[in-house]
Amino acid sequence: VNCGGYSSELLVKTPSNLNSQLIRQIVLGVIENDIYLEMAVKEELDRPDKTLPQEVLDILKVGVYQKFFMSSIPDYAIVSESLKSCEYFGVENYKGLVNSILRKIDHSAIEKKISNMPSVNDRLKVKYSVGDNFYDFLIENYKIKTIRKILESYVKVPDLVIRINSSKTS
Repeated sequence: VNCGGYSSELLVKTPSNLNSQLIRQIVLGVIENDIYLEMAVKEELDRPDKTLPQEVLDILKVGVYQKFFMSSIPDYAIVSESLKSCEYFGVENYKGLVNSILRKIDHSAIEKKISNMPSVNDRLKVKYSVGDNFYDFLIENYKIKTIRKILESYVKVPDLVIRINSSKTS
């Protein structure tokens, strides 16, 4: 996806022996929360200005997403799979960093850092992972209160509704 592809193309290539729904949830969740996850990872680095290889950053984003948003996956499994991913992608020398960040990162501490950002615009952009162009469009057309409602509606998972057309079934 970082190379200009589409997530749907990536997800179609999922091997049948893997849990495709879980992979889909992780892939789309990481994409939807990219700005938030990158900020969370950078907050945990001793030198946030240091550039990490893209593979390491992606492994950390996937791990942090699972830790923050998927309570069904235990922390030890997140760390273990992330370390295996380091080996798979040839970035073994970053295993210590990945291990350290995934073990110590704290969701409530990241949320507190976001809430302490001086600019409400920066807080909303990071919290809801909104790019500058889209946020600029919102600012030009809506008040902050309305923007907050719009962004909250994007992250809310809709209720699943199934309707049966009784005239088509017997």
